[in-house]
Amino acid sequence: MNILQAITPLVRTTKSITLFVNNEVIKTSSQKLGLSGKVKSTVLEKWGTYWKDLIKDYTDVIKDTVEDSKKYPKKTLGILSLCGFVLLSCKTNPDDISYRENVLKCSNDVLLVGKAIRNPNTDQFLTAVENCYNLGVIRRLSFGIISVMWIDNYSNELGIFKAECSYLKPQYLTFSSRLIDIGFFGKWWKLDKIMQDYDINHEEWVDGKQ
Repeated sequence: MNILQAITPLVRTTKSITLFVNNEVIKTSSQKLGLSGKVKSTVLEKWGTYWKDLIKDYTDVIKDTVEDSKKYPKKTLGILSLCGFVLLSCKTNPDDISYRENVLKCSNDVLLVGKAIRNPNTDQFLTAVENCYNLGVIRRLSFGIISVMWIDNYSNELGIFKAECSYLKPQYLTFSSRLIDIGFFGKWWKLDKIMQDYDINHEEWVDGKQ
């Protein structure tokens, strides 16, 4: 009997401790869940505020742009024309493939003309360009709205020191002497000019007068 009386308070104390611990665990868990929910809601609120402000800023910019365009119509027309010109230039900017195709087409046209009446300037230019293609030194440099074809010193396939050394690369000051054509608005202007009167040999008339 004495043993039961001694154990009973101990059991009651153990149950009290267990209930206290369980209650604390439940409170802690609920607090964590509440804190997590608050964090999530705070993040969502910040994202919502960010996108609302962003949309508002773009809306204000569009409104101001429309108002300014109505207030200054000539300025707006000039800006739109400039943007359209740049976009069209970028879209029609010729590449190196188109230049090669145009050179081959021009060479075929010149070959159909007899050598006696063939323009020597046209013939020499096309021959020089073809030789450069055979050497692999033709290069294209694009500026977005315009392209230039130029002649390098060596082919990219060469591994010699002169071809790899950066100090022996073409310099900007002498770059203009290496230009062979300018492409703009879907047209290679030097090639188009050199093909004018390609079937007329002006030296033939000089020899006839002599």
